[in-house]
Amino acid sequence: MSVLGASIYFSTPFEENERYLKEISPFDINYVFTSMQIPEENNERQLELLKKFISLTNQLGMKLMVDISPETFKKFNISKEGSIEFLKSLDVKCVRVDYGFDYKEIKAFSNEFEVVLNASTIDEKFYNQGLENGIDFTKLIACHNFYPRKDTGLDQEWVIYKNRMLKSFGLKVMMFIPGDEKKRGPVFEGLPTVECHRGKSPVANYIDCSENLFADEILIGDVEISNKELKKINEFIKNKIITLEIESLLEPEFVNRVLSNRKDVAMNVVRCVESRTILKRENIAPHNTVKREIGTITMDNEKYGRYQGEVQIVKHPLEADERVNVIGKVTDASKELLKYIQAGTKFKFVGVEENENNYVSL
Repeated sequence: MSVLGASIYFSTPFEENERYLKEISPFDINYVFTSMQIPEENNERQLELLKKFISLTNQLGMKLMVDISPETFKKFNISKEGSIEFLKSLDVKCVRVDYGFDYKEIKAFSNEFEVVLNASTIDEKFYNQGLENGIDFTKLIACHNFYPRKDTGLDQEWVIYKNRMLKSFGLKVMMFIPGDEKKRGPVFEGLPTVECHRGKSPVANYIDCSENLFADEILIGDVEISNKELKKINEFIKNKIITLEIESLLEPEFVNRVLSNRKDVAMNVVRCVESRTILKRENIAPHNTVKREIGTITMDNEKYGRYQGEVQIVKHPLEADERVNVIGKVTDASKELLKYIQAGTKFKFVGVEENENNYVSL
């Protein structure tokens, strides 16, 4: 199962970064990304803040991944030859080395730090020449960029191809997904690796990266992610349960209960295995037998004979059927999660309320 990471930035007040990391620390955050290369973050206090970032993440049991290039050291009047000692003096543990470092320099970094390479720079030629220079790629990570400008994120099929290649070289793969709580400027349109993730919920993007895109580490690129989305991601990481928020549901017995899809996956609907056992009710009268849109939650009524009481979630639009009652609906954001409910996948309906935990029984 992929693990989750976060990002912090020099342009964000340190107190906000500190509060955020402490709030998310219970969710087993592994890596925390920060960059010393972002043009709009040319902060004179960068070195002082970097020391505070390192101290804070070490204290919280997280790894600060510092994005560097040769230009980074020029800012502090440090030669490339002195870069390793400079980073060691700061107690840096993990570096993402971008353009501008040769194979020998990358190998030297890998002898002292956990090294993350820019995934865009790695191809078969880079891999073979790296091997010739003694680089052990099984000890390294390849991290994709994030793309602030809309429409410039990567193509999903290309990422699948690229990540398969990177993993064939023995590399772990990192990707970014957007946050939902506080976007990073100056564009404020999310920081995804893959363009189709822009504007979608963090939990949907996390599951896509983990299940379909071969990612080992998935980082929130933006300034903050909401506690609500973190809980959903954590539920998936720990228990493989997909959390579906509901707009309404007439049968409260099904809220906050772990359910599962049948192992023989239906094309048009998610079929709840436990539904008829949970309800234990006969003579379900026809009611609200209307057209079924995507995300509609239904229950078969007495006119469907032995199927009476079966609960389904609609994956593709279906016509009205006098044998099927519409009893609820998942939220628009949760509709995106239905495609990840496969054979035997566990899921849970939760209500939504404006409180700190965002989970409530109806």
